[in-house]
Amino acid sequence: MLHIYEQYNDRTGLMLLVDPADGQVIEEITSDISEDDLVSQILKFL
Repeated sequence: MLHIYEQYNDRTGLMLLVDPADGQVIEEITSDISEDDLVSQILKFL
């Protein structure tokens, strides 16, 4: 998953949801969303 770090290392306030099966970023979540929206974004991939 080093490629993900190299691609996003200069960005802050960003959460990446990564598919553990293939290491691909499936969602980029920024820090400007509400807690409820954050939970919703995470739960849709579980």
